[in-house]
Amino acid sequence: MDTGLVQKIAVLGKDYYTIATITDLFIFAGAMPDWWVEPARGGGSARMHHVFGWVEGIERHAPDQVDSILEAVVVQLLENEYIPDPDKNFLRRKVQMAEQGPTQATPTSGESQLPQDVEKLLEILLQGLRRAMFPLEHRRKGLADIGFDSEYDVQDLLHVLLRPWIHDIRTEEYTPSYAGSSSRIDFLLAKYGVVLEVKYVRDKKHAKRVGDELILDVAHYRVHSKCDQLWCVVYDPGGHLANPHGLKADLEKEHLSGDEKVCVRVFVLGA
Repeated sequence: MDTGLVQKIAVLGKDYYTIATITDLFIFAGAMPDWWVEPARGGGSARMHHVFGWVEGIERHAPDQVDSILEAVVVQLLENEYIPDPDKNFLRRKVQMAEQGPTQATPTSGESQLPQDVEKLLEILLQGLRRAMFPLEHRRKGLADIGFDSEYDVQDLLHVLLRPWIHDIRTEEYTPSYAGSSSRIDFLLAKYGVVLEVKYVRDKKHAKRVGDELILDVAHYRVHSKCDQLWCVVYDPGGHLANPHGLKADLEKEHLSGDEKVCVRVFVLGA
């Protein structure tokens, strides 16, 4: 984390924003509403104090996303017509330095450039899926909020996030028959050998069955010729899963048995 950038954001927050709009900056950049903490670092004003509380809260709850959230805050600051050009130039230099990294391959077939590789892209999208829902669930005044109340709602949001990056997203394929049945694949990224499976935990009764459903899915995908990796997204907004960490651990070792193997990744997303 660049402390100079944080200090600049705090100063600009003091000069051009209210406490409420500082909160909006960080939430629309990807922070969750309950991440703010009372900061250990002192500030010159209540608004600077509020900025430091957001930064320290993000460090505590999602340390791997501090830089990306700060960069998203910078994008919003650059759109503020009242911030002077010298301050905006300082922000641009900081973001450009943060974005420098290893040279990546040139995109092919019209696809956007993947962040390092498809696995890293999927990690970013899935870890940020709940945060992506927030601005749609809390839309600007006068606009109807969009709820995520079913498996299809979550699938549609994930599909939207994937489309700018990956052109060949197949949603109508079926798994090979296993134990006399087959199931429709949520998303097959055939070029990368990746299948995405979304589960929405409806209630406590369903929470007890989710693990069994996913174990059966693993068995189906193990014999699918195009599936090398199965990424399971379990959305549990009601907190009905009794042991989400145990569910993740059990499923991610499931691929170790059997003749055919598939690498399993599990992401459990809460409210």
